[in-house]
Amino acid sequence: MRKIEDFGKKIGGARKDNWSICGICPEDLYEMTAEEKRRYVTRDYVWPLPNAKKLVEEEGVLPFVAYWQRKVRLCVQKGPVITTKDDFDQAILEYVQQVRVIYDLTMKCKTYQDVETAERTFRSWKKPGYASFHINAPVSIKNISYKILHLQYRKNEYMNYVKNTNFPYQTKATAQKSKRKKMFIPPQLFEIRREGIDYRHHLHVYPEKWQEEFYFYGVEFGNWLSQKDRQISMDYCYDALKDLSYVLDVEDKDIAFEGKLSLAFGARGCSHASAHYERDRRVINLTKMHGAGCTAHEWFHALDHYIAQVCNVPDGKLATETAHTELLPKSLSSLCSCLKYDCMGEKTDYLRGSQQFDSHFAKDSFGSWASTTEMAARAFACYVKDCLGVHSDYLIAHADVYEFEYENMHLCAIPQGEERELFNELFDQLFFELKEMGILHQKKEKVTPAPCIAETIDYHCDYEQVTAMDYSGQYTFQF
Repeated sequence: MRKIEDFGKKIGGARKDNWSICGICPEDLYEMTAEEKRRYVTRDYVWPLPNAKKLVEEEGVLPFVAYWQRKVRLCVQKGPVITTKDDFDQAILEYVQQVRVIYDLTMKCKTYQDVETAERTFRSWKKPGYASFHINAPVSIKNISYKILHLQYRKNEYMNYVKNTNFPYQTKATAQKSKRKKMFIPPQLFEIRREGIDYRHHLHVYPEKWQEEFYFYGVEFGNWLSQKDRQISMDYCYDALKDLSYVLDVEDKDIAFEGKLSLAFGARGCSHASAHYERDRRVINLTKMHGAGCTAHEWFHALDHYIAQVCNVPDGKLATETAHTELLPKSLSSLCSCLKYDCMGEKTDYLRGSQQFDSHFAKDSFGSWASTTEMAARAFACYVKDCLGVHSDYLIAHADVYEFEYENMHLCAIPQGEERELFNELFDQLFFELKEMGILHQKKEKVTPAPCIAETIDYHCDYEQVTAMDYSGQYTFQF
């Protein structure tokens, strides 16, 4: 078996977990996309909330100082003020520079004397021209220094609070911990079944063939994925994506939007998550444990994002999120409307079921279960399943799993019956219009399905070739 490494261009990103601990620095901006800057350049990521208990116990910071540091942090505005499109990059840079200067000065304080020294520095920033000349930060930093200096008049109040509450160890007896909703995680697949065309002709697929067919921007693998797992993931994801292009009757290169979409087999910092789409880097991530089965769902999120970009939807929103429906294909606007309300203006059963899921489960990747974005993605997976008509578990195994029994209630967040038939017709119209607009392209070479017989493939270590698959392309892969 050939050794498989990341291929295509470097995807980058997946650093938000590090930013949430160490904070974003000016140097980080050079590798960030515009969407990452828009999403993450905020106070919470530039100056993450300090762990006061850790500062006191491990770094010797006085409890009062740790509390004062939090108050200084709150004096910083939540994000940059961007007035015009041309000011975007400069405003982002100045905001990060400004916050990090205050951060560095504040977080090195450990004693009362350190706080007084910092206050003298803050006071000096009020002098005309000092901020821009001495610390390479915008003059507006002196406006923040006024807020910080005002804190000195509340020192006694803060000291009393720290003493009375035993900060940072306080526990409020009256505080009611909110019950966190559980995540709904689709069941892990213990076997992958597939019926249909043998695209790989009984062979493994390798990066050259993959890129020749799909042309992804980049494909990467988690460090913890063995070579065997990498080959298996590539083989069955390849089959799934070929099935998807077959169902939609589009060119294979449309699956990766002609080099604009990336794919990752690994968690990219989200170990708790199942498969997910990262809009900041345009990456579909298929995790090892729960990624298989959600490929169609996540691909629709990527298509949703791509349509928004082609149609110039502002503010980095997805097509199903924007209020600017006049920019979108008419068929997509109709689909989004019909997912939630029928011709009489009444809620669809699909919407009601999705709202019930919201009351019991935490939000999904792109908002609530009843958000248009998530409803459209789930409906699309069902559409692909209905159109394909055979097993393709890596692509659509989780299309119909969003059902749950609770206190004699049957909760269902998937379209069913006549509603499902209507949605399928609307998806037909959508993909017809996308081809008319040139966003997707009609498949030139038609593929005819061949009859097949089910076989079983064991997950064995010497996975050199698929020994239990007939040439039709049907198999059952057991983990």
